Amino acid sequence: MLAGATDVLKTVNDYLQMLDEIGASALTATLSPMLVQLVREVRSHDATPSEFRAADADVSSLLVHPLVARVPGTTTVSIGRGSAADVTIALERLSKVHASLAARSDGGIDVVDAGSKNGSFVGDSRLEAGVRVSVHSGGVVSFGPYPFRFFSAAGFVGWLTRLREAEERARTILDPPSRVAPFDVIGHLGRGGMADVVLAHRRGPDGAQHKVAVKRLLKDLAMQPHFVDMFLQEAKNAARVQHENVVQIIDVGWEGETPFIAMEFVDGWDLSTIEKAARAANVAIPVDVACRIAVDVCHGLSAAHRSIDDDGKPLHIVHRDVSPHNVLVGRDGHSRLSDFGISKAADSVRHTKTGELRGKIAYLAPEQLLHSLGTTDERADIFALATTIYESLAGRPLFRRSNEIDTMEAVLHDVIPDLGLLRADVPAFVSEALLCCLTRRPDERTRDVVELRDALARAAGTRTVVAAWLEALGQMRTESRLAAGTPGIDVKTVVVKR
Repeated sequence: MLAGATDVLKTVNDYLQMLDEIGASALTATLSPMLVQLVREVRSHDATPSEFRAADADVSSLLVHPLVARVPGTTTVSIGRGSAADVTIALERLSKVHASLAARSDGGIDVVDAGSKNGSFVGDSRLEAGVRVSVHSGGVVSFGPYPFRFFSAAGFVGWLTRLREAEERARTILDPPSRVAPFDVIGHLGRGGMADVVLAHRRGPDGAQHKVAVKRLLKDLAMQPHFVDMFLQEAKNAARVQHENVVQIIDVGWEGETPFIAMEFVDGWDLSTIEKAARAANVAIPVDVACRIAVDVCHGLSAAHRSIDDDGKPLHIVHRDVSPHNVLVGRDGHSRLSDFGISKAADSVRHTKTGELRGKIAYLAPEQLLHSLGTTDERADIFALATTIYESLAGRPLFRRSNEIDTMEAVLHDVIPDLGLLRADVPAFVSEALLCCLTRRPDERTRDVVELRDALARAAGTRTVVAAWLEALGQMRTESRLAAGTPGIDVKTVVVKR
């Protein structure tokens, strides 16, 4: 029966807490089947929790919609944005009654499109109105552009249990080994969706010890070739870009069955951390500081776009994940571009599946969301970089909304305010340069990051100015965690130095 006691909209994290409190059996008894609101489609119906996390790093915040019928005992539930639907989901591109879901004896559902304008999909196939198509527990069904994962009550609790077990296993990483291959581990720096990072010593030819940041693929992912390939592709692409404004790779290897990447380490913070500290201190990042950071990143991104192989053939490396988290600023005011984990070069053996999104939604170019707008190339990085620079100057994200589906809509459709109207001290030529990079159609967008760099250089200060402001910000926010080596610091705050 599509009915249950738990009929209040919650997040996955809410249900994880309930699992901890009352246990799997009791939780299953309270639940109806569920729709978990996704941002991107996970193709495999048998995706593990770690695969799900790789597709959406903030899985615990995803909304869960219980499938509860209005009439007790009814085995069919309607979905739509209107109040007449049994399950009302406030998403703009849903029809008022978009589709109906009928329970099956095997724990799955039959999906029937109700003649919706934007259609219902199972996999890549659009459903004909009135025709039943089956989806088993764990499968993905899309209503219009919005993908959802369907779970039976038992399937949902089983997935929650596996997710919790995966998190428990991941916590063991927080107690790092004393050595990783040729490195002596000092302590743990942080953990991301795919890897953890430790601070270590590396003994040089002169006998001196040098600090390095060692990034290791999570153990659960190290057993899956797809993620190992992604991890090693990061090292390969980053190593090809030899530039002072790009994080430099000093070693790649294996520790048992787990691959690692070693990078030189220096005190510093990612731009996201700096922005949060500035907001907490109620100060704006000065225009000359923001533009100097941006100019440095433009240099690094240009080096990636212009990189060549050993035969002199252009590699056309596209970063595909430029964002404040991946802009690293050293205490010396020297900024670098990091994390080529989802970048792609012309000779890459790894291909993105159709419909698979990579990167942070709020910084993706429109063509990364809608392939009909054009191919993803260097211009997508320019859009993402302009979004990042805009945020650092405006003091707030340009496209990020309360949920990722609304964020996608903002990237595709929302009006982009003139930065000069939000902040009077931003020169008109800076605002104009950014708007040219934020054009939604790639063919109308700035084609070369050098054009953006040259415009921003006119307003940029020196690295000394950046370093002095960062020191002043640290004094204003001494209670913040802007300190190198702070336990629990985010993985992306590791900055490397040539």
